[in-house]
Amino acid sequence: MAQAARIGPVLTAVEVRGQGYAKAAVHTVAADLLASGLRPCLFTDIVNEVSNRAYAAIGFEPVVEMADHVLA
Repeated sequence: MAQAARIGPVLTAVEVRGQGYAKAAVHTVAADLLASGLRPCLFTDIVNEVSNRAYAAIGFEPVVEMADHVLA
């Protein structure tokens, strides 16, 4: 199995959201990683439908849901 390489965090300035910049950037980086023999991965917020649709459109698939817990 290929070694994984994490992409992120991915952020887009509010004034240019919805123009596809983040999707294009993630797609380019993921393609470069794949060409280098690495398996791209990223973390996304499950409630962020916009980013989840964009990542699915370029080939990412959900693998696992995670939760953060803080012990005080």
